[in-house]
Amino acid sequence: MTGPEVAAPRPTRSLGQALLVGGSVVGLVGLVTAVSTAWLGSQAILLPIIQPLDETLSGPAYDTPMDETLDLDAGQYEVFEFVGTSESDDPDLTEFPTTTVTGDDVGVSSPAGDAVAVEPVDPGQVTWIDENDVYVGVARFSVDEAGEYQVRVDGDGAAVRVGRSLPDIVVSGFAEGARPAIYWTLAALAPAFLVLPAITMAIAGIVLLSSAGRVPAGPPRAG
Repeated sequence: MTGPEVAAPRPTRSLGQALLVGGSVVGLVGLVTAVSTAWLGSQAILLPIIQPLDETLSGPAYDTPMDETLDLDAGQYEVFEFVGTSESDDPDLTEFPTTTVTGDDVGVSSPAGDAVAVEPVDPGQVTWIDENDVYVGVARFSVDEAGEYQVRVDGDGAAVRVGRSLPDIVVSGFAEGARPAIYWTLAALAPAFLVLPAITMAIAGIVLLSSAGRVPAGPPRAG
């Protein structure tokens, strides 16, 4: 006949508790650290894209004729003309008036006074929306080095904006953020490697606690 069950030896129970608690803590710390580091890595890529995009969307509008000195960073720029408002994120441009500004109406001078090449943009090829305001790209030029550039737009009563082109923002943003993003990703892998051993520790602790809950006792002593 099997005797009554008694509590397991205390060292086994203590070891199980230590493994369970230790594995849980190490796993949680490793997971939180890995996720946080990965989030920082994503910001390394997104910030070089978000900042110039925000500057383009929040830049001032000018009435033509325009002749302004603009502080520009190196990159590709577009001249956008306001054509109307829309409630749609993908407006049908045929519903709006055609642009009045062309590439021939745009002139750009470098800080040294040299003419910067300006090329026209096909109507409707480049558009962006600031809230409900729809802008259409009409001209494009490239800036080789940062500085103060003189931008002239001829015309009569058109509203224009000058900002970085979206393809240039994305390409240059990824190029700028790629290296730090790789470093942050590698840094995120180190704490991530702690998660698997931590899970193993916790499982071992659960197994020990489960097996140590009750053990058969020896035969009862004679009364």
